[in-house]
Amino acid sequence: MLRTDAVEVTPLSTNQFSSGPRLAWMFNTYVPSFTQNWQAAAFQAAAWDIVSDNGNGFAAGRVQSTTTTDAQVLNFANVMLSASANKSGTGATFYQPTAGPRYSQTLFNASPDASVPEPSSYLLIGAGLLALSQIRRRQ
Repeated sequence: MLRTDAVEVTPLSTNQFSSGPRLAWMFNTYVPSFTQNWQAAAFQAAAWDIVSDNGNGFAAGRVQSTTTTDAQVLNFANVMLSASANKSGTGATFYQPTAGPRYSQTLFNASPDASVPEPSSYLLIGAGLLALSQIRRRQ
């Protein structure tokens, strides 16, 4: 279940986060062109795999696919993992929740300028998070 209350976070620059440069590259390369919810879900799966398993794919480790994992999401997540290997980006800020046992997720903001994302961007990321939470519950 997604929280609706405020959660205290600590901002981390790209270089303060162990996978930050790779995630920044992936975020800046892919997210601006997303038009479908499944793309946001694939990005979140790839990001979890990079953070949890160093981007080794979904066959082994803490982030694994199952027979119910959507093939389109899984394929695109693997494309992003492969493309982001040995890549490095900047201009991202990561927000890491600071309290509680279930606050392991890291949030992204890769807009170094003052532009405001379109509401549809928030909907895409939110839908992706919801889809992945359902996948995780099934496991």
